[in-house]
Amino acid sequence: MKKISFKTILSLIAVFLFSANVNAQMPEAITISPENGTAYDEITLTFNANLSCTPDGKQDLLGLQEVYMHSAAFELGQPAGWGNYSVQFDETGANGQYPILSANGDNTYSITYIPYEFYGFPEGTVITKITAVFNDGSWAAEGKDFLGEDCCDFNIPLNYIPDEPFVTFNCNMTKMINEGYFNPLNNSLYVEIYDFGVIEMLDLNANGIYNTAVDEGLVVNQEYIYQFRIDDATYEDIQRNFTAILGAITIDVWWNDDPIIPSFYTITTLTNPFEGGTTYGDGTFEGGTENTVLAIPNTNYNFFDWTVGGIQVSIDEEYTFILENDITLVANFQLIFGTQNYDLEFGFQFISSRLISENPDMLIVIEEILNNNLDFVRNSLGQTLRKIGPIWVNGIGDWIVDEGYLVKMFAADSFSIEGTLIDPATPIPVEAGFQFVSYFPENPMDALIAFETIIGDELDFIRNTQGQTLRKIGPIWVNGIGDCQPGEGYLVKMFANDILIYPGSSSFTCGDPFTDPRNEQTYETVQIGDKCWMAKNLNIGTMINGSEDMIDNEIIEKYCFDDDPINCEIYGGLYQWNEMMEYVSDTAVQGICPQGWHVPTDNEWKILEGTVDSQYPVGDTIWNYALWRGYDAGEKLKSTTDWYFGGNGTNDFGFTALPGGYCKYDGNFYYLTIDAQFWSSSKNISSSAFHRRLNYLYDEVYRHSGITVYGFSVRCLQNYLTICLFRKKTSLIK
Repeated sequence: MKKISFKTILSLIAVFLFSANVNAQMPEAITISPENGTAYDEITLTFNANLSCTPDGKQDLLGLQEVYMHSAAFELGQPAGWGNYSVQFDETGANGQYPILSANGDNTYSITYIPYEFYGFPEGTVITKITAVFNDGSWAAEGKDFLGEDCCDFNIPLNYIPDEPFVTFNCNMTKMINEGYFNPLNNSLYVEIYDFGVIEMLDLNANGIYNTAVDEGLVVNQEYIYQFRIDDATYEDIQRNFTAILGAITIDVWWNDDPIIPSFYTITTLTNPFEGGTTYGDGTFEGGTENTVLAIPNTNYNFFDWTVGGIQVSIDEEYTFILENDITLVANFQLIFGTQNYDLEFGFQFISSRLISENPDMLIVIEEILNNNLDFVRNSLGQTLRKIGPIWVNGIGDWIVDEGYLVKMFAADSFSIEGTLIDPATPIPVEAGFQFVSYFPENPMDALIAFETIIGDELDFIRNTQGQTLRKIGPIWVNGIGDCQPGEGYLVKMFANDILIYPGSSSFTCGDPFTDPRNEQTYETVQIGDKCWMAKNLNIGTMINGSEDMIDNEIIEKYCFDDDPINCEIYGGLYQWNEMMEYVSDTAVQGICPQGWHVPTDNEWKILEGTVDSQYPVGDTIWNYALWRGYDAGEKLKSTTDWYFGGNGTNDFGFTALPGGYCKYDGNFYYLTIDAQFWSSSKNISSSAFHRRLNYLYDEVYRHSGITVYGFSVRCLQNYLTICLFRKKTSLIK
């Protein structure tokens, strides 16, 4: 029986733990020409800075004239670490050559050299790879490879041919261990190669996968029959074979070719309403495991329950369950206390509130404007609150929540009301004659829909502050008001008594155009899966030059590509992450999106990608990876026009992603018609947040974390809205 030699153990460590073998994958940011070049050939190594990982606190390597390579050659059988034969970035190689890569003009850089001469290793040494990091001639800027969402050194494999066969065996014993047929403490595993020998195998990683390597004695081109066996007598039910070649081969198998096939499922959590709280526990996990989701209410909200498909599953904030399939859980919250702000202008205006104040005394409710800016407040009965001599006299009494009020101002001022939210469907009696009525819904709504329950023969007209009316002209009801606005009151004239009941939600239907009341910008909308997306990039705010930083000044600021406002009209604004988030770090945030919409999270982008991709559905683990993922999600999201060199998409779902480019922290703009870059609200680390990238060359979608001072595009996603606030079963609409 052959025992494992120290040399073989070193080879195993190199092969299994650090992938130092001929089958290693070339990093995405590196190309070698010729592809089969060895350490003894002249090769051209090209580094693509566009595809490299920039460590936190470092600058990237884009737009330079040259970059420097800090590297080493890695010898066959060498344990982990940096290569034995290294050249510092600020030194010359053994042949006097500088480790400098010249720019090719597209953020790629190349160096042509012979590794054998450059690193100075002894002739005949078998070199399997080059380890490398690139910089700008200092360590201020770096380019590394990706390891998940982190950065790591580049491992660049080179072609090599050992002087005899090198065979690695990996046998996965996990299922045998789980079923009690193999005990790692009491049993040993061997590979028996007939007409050669028996070799003991080791579980180097303590993960149930046993390894060994045969690095000498095999005859080139000879076929060998082998089996795995436990201890001295328990053989597999099958026999196997391999042919030794001059080079390295790896054999990866399960005992008896009988693997464990785990099932993985995705947990998605949503908040209702969106701003009601924060949830934790999303992700992809193995089926049959116990998982926990957690809901934490925001200020002024209470947690109500967890629901699945509208059915209550728990009333506890922390809910633990066995994961048996993909599941979407909704954490439902109730608003218990809110604030409504009023900006009053010179002259007359109607106001109202959807909040029930703890102390409704009119003198208390509007205390902030009891000054020389206010002339009077009047109710439907003609009663007033006004100053008589030095004293404010309250002839109204209490603020009644279902009433509106006429306010006359000598000068602009503001105040706020705090209180408990009223159910928007609370009935409001309206009587024959004139009266001011309150507007209860939280969001704007078409006046024809808002006042639907009183539109008929009993209604004469409804008027807003600007004098615009909803009234019947001939046989047709004409809406001159447009959308009703939260905080505004309305003058209603009735011919007879009736009851006004507002609908419980906005009248907007996904697929209809949505007009942002802040700047009258209209956006097409599209439902993809069960979510409603804007089909156009957000365009809100005041343009500043790309050379200026966005600041927290209560003004929404935006970049327009090349500082040209026409580009904002076409491609939308470009926003730094903090500006987009309105300087709030919570993942669940409206940000600069309109009321009723929010900035999508990283997980909501994953759901979009899985919904549109033809190969990888929602919940597939591929969406958790970084860089280019999926099969054709990018192609289906891209617009059918405007992409460089015909790199258009099919726009199958109407998302209409346009290549709006981005603004870098240096104030310059890049890649118009080439790239689309979209922020998510999910931060990765202190200085970066997850984003998505589409490119004219790729059908996939790129996921990575971008530095928060970059200016990227923003797409808004509609919130979930409750049909009724206080309920026992939650019904959700988009």
